[in-house]
Amino acid sequence: MSEIEISIVIPVYNSSSIIEELHKRISNALSVSYEIIFVNDCSKDDSWQKIISLSKIHPSITGVHFRKNSGQDNALLAGLRIAKGNYCVIMDDDLQHDPNDILKLYTECKKGYDVSIY
Repeated sequence: MSEIEISIVIPVYNSSSIIEELHKRISNALSVSYEIIFVNDCSKDDSWQKIISLSKIHPSITGVHFRKNSGQDNALLAGLRIAKGNYCVIMDDDLQHDPNDILKLYTECKKGYDVSIY
């Protein structure tokens, strides 16, 4: 089993229409080992079902489901608690953050920086 280099924690709320595209873009952007942790914050749509389906196909995906809405901060904390990567990235579920930026952040962290500004 290879070591996970990057854990990507994504709180999810009513985002069933974008989850597959988000996973695809992350997969295309990364050339290092990674895991994606989708934390479903009691979505009212079928986000949880999409996460389950994706996790059955892609072993790099882990899903966490909240039975009641607990908010983005709690979803992030839950994902960070189970993250296995050497580095963690948090992202929104709506593609507001470009997955191509993950490797830029990772590269700067490997140099010893905690924060990068582009």
